Amino acid sequence: MKISILSSAIAVALSGTAIASQPTNSTDEDISNVHNRCIVRLDQNIQKGEVTGVANAMAARAASSLRHVYKNSIKGFTLNMPCHAASIALGNDSNVVSMTPDSIITVSKGKPGSGGGDAQQASYGTARVGGPVDGTGRTAWVIDSGIDLDHPDLNVDASRGFTSISRGGMDDQNGHGT
Repeated sequence: MKISILSSAIAVALSGTAIASQPTNSTDEDISNVHNRCIVRLDQNIQKGEVTGVANAMAARAASSLRHVYKNSIKGFTLNMPCHAASIALGNDSNVVSMTPDSIITVSKGKPGSGGGDAQQASYGTARVGGPVDGTGRTAWVIDSGIDLDHPDLNVDASRGFTSISRGGMDDQNGHGT
């Protein structure tokens, strides 16, 4: 009896391994149905605790289901329906700010720079956008939390800059350099 149970368990384990190692040709449902989803952004005045209830009510009104609810950086949700259909069902709702088709986005890291050497080298990104070029007589505006005004590699004309952050002026207060 013990031998037959043990051999049955081994057979099941081996058959599961054989099945698991077989490649599948099925497509990922997330990728194949991305065009049938709509991101609905809600008015930011809706309280964080109310977003799920509002999203569920709107999904029911649209005869759809929710894919995801957003409560933090934006308030909204993803419906399992295309935006043109969502617009018909929800378009006149004053809580709806915008509707955007869901999509897949990929980011390519690119080639890393060597950094840390004595000689300055143009980075991969600089060459990629057609640089380096002579910047004499040109202005580059930087939107950042601050800049290291004393950095030896930067030629900063502080009289032409401004800050919208009240603490510390234009000088970097976050310790990340530039």
